[in-house]
Amino acid sequence: MYNTLINALGKAGRIDEVNKFFEQMRSSGINPDVVTYNTLIEIHSKAGRVKDAYKFLKMMLDAGCTPNHVTDTTLDYLVKEIDKLRYQKASILSEKEQCALESVENLVGSKGRGLVKKVET
Repeated sequence: MYNTLINALGKAGRIDEVNKFFEQMRSSGINPDVVTYNTLIEIHSKAGRVKDAYKFLKMMLDAGCTPNHVTDTTLDYLVKEIDKLRYQKASILSEKEQCALESVENLVGSKGRGLVKKVET
């Protein structure tokens, strides 16, 4: 139920409500799965919230949730968003934002590929 709500709200651009439902899900004792995390990463990436997308990727990995092929595709999109931000805001990015972008790139790789293979081996 939560995954469906999170996905629908995300597609409607209601990101703050997505985050509330995610927190409600967790406080209800329901553990997010790979579908939940993939959806959150995608929603936040498409909304231009790269830091939040990275936060959910890190949460996913820290929780021991194994990425899958959808994660790989989602990370490709995230890397494209990072590249787009870098070009659009190259002259105005704060040092902190630049570090956050570099952290995401280091985590997912230059093309967003390989994370699934690293985790599965």
